[in-house]
Amino acid sequence: MKKLSSDRSTERLEIRLTPAEKRFLKAKAKKSGFESMADFIVSLSKNTPLRDSRYDKIIFDILDTLAIELNKTGVNINQATHVLNILKLQVALGNADLLQFNRLVVAFNQKQDELLVLLRKLRFE
Repeated sequence: MKKLSSDRSTERLEIRLTPAEKRFLKAKAKKSGFESMADFIVSLSKNTPLRDSRYDKIIFDILDTLAIELNKTGVNINQATHVLNILKLQVALGNADLLQFNRLVVAFNQKQDELLVLLRKLRFE
């Protein structure tokens, strides 16, 4: 997307730094995922939250593992539901047992929904 002429960066700012300060700024910019120190400094001036790009892969690996575990739990619940339905047909299970199981499934689904909301917030922050 092209910038409008009024949005183009035309002003220059010259500052003096020690070599150590310059290395520090460069490293901080790179660590935060910026391609240039200028972008990094402009981001700081806009109070844009910084992120450490080194942790992106770690976070996504953890989220991937969590999604797999949630899926496995869902499969287990489906299998348990199938067995409960068979037992109900054989009249080996009472209504109280089914109600308790249903409450547990509802509680699990609520927690899963809460977790998904939190994961979406994490992903888009």
